[in-house]
Amino acid sequence: MVRAPRPRVCVRASDADADGDLEARLAREFRRRGIRSSLQQLEEEGPSAFKDPAKVVEFVMLCLQHREDAGLAQAFRFTSAAAGTQSFVHGVSDSTPRTSWVSGKVIGRFVSGVANDLAGFSRELRAEFPMLLACDAWRFASPPTTLSKEEDGWIVQFLLDVRKGGSAYIVAVRLLYDWGSWCFLIFNVKVLQDPGGDAALEKH
Repeated sequence: MVRAPRPRVCVRASDADADGDLEARLAREFRRRGIRSSLQQLEEEGPSAFKDPAKVVEFVMLCLQHREDAGLAQAFRFTSAAAGTQSFVHGVSDSTPRTSWVSGKVIGRFVSGVANDLAGFSRELRAEFPMLLACDAWRFASPPTTLSKEEDGWIVQFLLDVRKGGSAYIVAVRLLYDWGSWCFLIFNVKVLQDPGGDAALEKH
């Protein structure tokens, strides 16, 4: 089976410099050619089927890193619905209360924890996870780990290496598969340690 070559997008450095924003130029070029990246799909479609959990984490982290209040709204969007608000039929809406990243846990295949509206969720992230907001750089620190089988809830964990203000953090992000939206959603985040050091970290 021969695969068709992927379309390529070329942007001259001089053009990008003149415009001042290479990312914006690429996004416009993608739109012009009808090409959507997996991250663009996440923003346009929200939690829905066939979304790679790694891309969910990447999208949320990039939003928190670069988009301030709008980034918090996207992180809220890709967080597990609070207990009692999940639906196997309708998924989650943007206004559905979400589970606290601090207290979220899985009991019997369902998420449990403090319920937050967007305002409460934003306050919690600013108070508990300031290193994630406008961080200097971040990367995946290890391959994903499956913490439970599908029949037990299907939990996946990613470890992130996050740098901000000269400090380094290892952050664990846990996602549970949501059968209503057919998508992995974040339900718990924990700062594990500050490893220190000045190891090089490629910026996203």
